[in-house]
Amino acid sequence: MRINDFNREYIKSILKNQRFFLMDNVPWQWFNYESGKWFKNSNLHTRCDFLFTKTGFFAETLKELDEHYIENERKKYQDFAYRHRQTRYIAQEFIDTNGVFNNPIHLSAKPLDGKRRIEPRKGYFESVEYIRKVKDLNALELSDFEKPPLTWIIICHPGYTRFRTSCFLQQNIKKAILTINNETYKEEMCENLKELKTPDDFLGLWKPHDKFIAYNEDKWATFSFNNLRGDSDLVNGTKWHKQTECNVLKLWRLSEKDISGPLGSVQYRDTTKRDYNHTRVYYDEFFESSKDIAKIMFEKTLTIYTNSKLDVKEILDENRVKLLYYAEFMHEIQKGKKDYNSNLLVSEMDLIHKFKFEVVFVEDKPVDIAQYNKNKGFAIWIDKDMVENINREIYELLYYTRWDIKSAATRDGKVEVVNCRTKFDTKWVIEDSFFEIEQEYDRERYWL
Repeated sequence: MRINDFNREYIKSILKNQRFFLMDNVPWQWFNYESGKWFKNSNLHTRCDFLFTKTGFFAETLKELDEHYIENERKKYQDFAYRHRQTRYIAQEFIDTNGVFNNPIHLSAKPLDGKRRIEPRKGYFESVEYIRKVKDLNALELSDFEKPPLTWIIICHPGYTRFRTSCFLQQNIKKAILTINNETYKEEMCENLKELKTPDDFLGLWKPHDKFIAYNEDKWATFSFNNLRGDSDLVNGTKWHKQTECNVLKLWRLSEKDISGPLGSVQYRDTTKRDYNHTRVYYDEFFESSKDIAKIMFEKTLTIYTNSKLDVKEILDENRVKLLYYAEFMHEIQKGKKDYNSNLLVSEMDLIHKFKFEVVFVEDKPVDIAQYNKNKGFAIWIDKDMVENINREIYELLYYTRWDIKSAATRDGKVEVVNCRTKFDTKWVIEDSFFEIEQEYDRERYWL
């Protein structure tokens, strides 16, 4: 892959004002700082958001039982018609690639002014702009991965949905570009990160899709980073993060023909060549990835097989009760906020009772769980050694499903989710970090 002279000069112009760094292990907790979550080291907010909003898992899964629903939603061209399908697809891609997506996510950061002290004020707890400005103003380098940065404003775009999914799964993003404005950058801030100093340093960070022809490194000539369109969020021909005063190098197009001009120019309008940027196939893929999941889920009651003699049903029910307790708590806070988007409100808690499960004791793990479950629905295996470590709502494990994926299991096989209907053999891995959930929280709206 190559960057032509036009785009090389464009990258150099951005590099004059900003520093760029490659991050290959972004802590999932950073999402809580980027989006102003109350519990900084927990994914509680994100789990409730995934499950209990009007466009969340429970509400949308019930709607998807109508065989025409997904296709009708596809025709709407509205963000919230896509939200659940998009979220599920990103989770599937995250699991499939272990957090290494075709395109990097883009982060920008700005240290807070040490002279300012932000104090809590009643009624401002839900303001993203306000919560980003935390009280701890001690110095902390971005490269210190032991804890998230308390003294920085962090913005993520493009890549917010992937970042959010990182938090839900509790897995770190493995490919991100971080940028800081030269006016606020100091040498010690990113001393443990690889700096991207030249156009060639960006070459390997985007992987083209292979939907049309087999990948050939010499086939793609043009990385297009400059955009002439007059979108309101574009400054200097690309995305602009106002809060951190940074441009990000979004890849707008990856062409098989060398085009010496920005997106929107005459040169682009005159070409009919294909775009190999993964963004171009993303829309079709996230609708396809949702196929049949609701139908499979409800063709048979979700069955948990276990060799544990503990009361597994009671343990899983208690997990549900605890999650609902905090979902109700968040609902009470959110509904009091002026102009809160109703699609994002944690509000659909009652729907969880339509998602039933049963527990079946077996002496040993069945050799073929799908056959044991009559080749219908989804089934889950929980070994006796893992029962007390399962501290999520049991249906959260169904994010590890897709119509063409046979199963997903922990590396030791002690937890496994099985698609009992599919004829495919592909398997996924459930990382241990998925279960490392903090179960007890203080009801206070704390900051750190």
